[in-house]
Amino acid sequence: VAFFRGQVVVSLIDGILTGIALKALGLPYAISIGIALAVLGIMPFIGIIVTFIPAALIALGHFGDWQHVLYVALIFFAVQQIDGFLIQPKIVGDSVGLHPLTVIFSVLLWSLLLGGFIGALLAVPMTAAVKVLFGRYIWQKKLKPLGDASDDLAPA
Repeated sequence: VAFFRGQVVVSLIDGILTGIALKALGLPYAISIGIALAVLGIMPFIGIIVTFIPAALIALGHFGDWQHVLYVALIFFAVQQIDGFLIQPKIVGDSVGLHPLTVIFSVLLWSLLLGGFIGALLAVPMTAAVKVLFGRYIWQKKLKPLGDASDDLAPA
């Protein structure tokens, strides 16, 4: 649940940044594209692709040149870089209790192990689960050794 909440916040920030940048470019429906990205951005990679294609087509149709399509692509690329290196590691990492660098490396690791999109999608929840399991069964210090019940019977 904490991961999902963090992903929603990241998606909203991405939508707001993209909408503002597209509006500054003068693209019609910039706010609608930003809202669509905020809603669809909850699904990593899918939301960005589904909103980039209409934005590029609108830029091509409205301005009539490829230069503005390139500007739209640069806006989406810049927002995704900011998201991937700053926003998502900080917000999602804080929401699930992971350090931002752990989030970045977990996405890289799980993408390699599970193969691309599925690994990137499941990276943070799986890393958080591994952290909980290690914390509970390996790293947790025992207060007293197992099977040592003699201390329980001793008078206080």
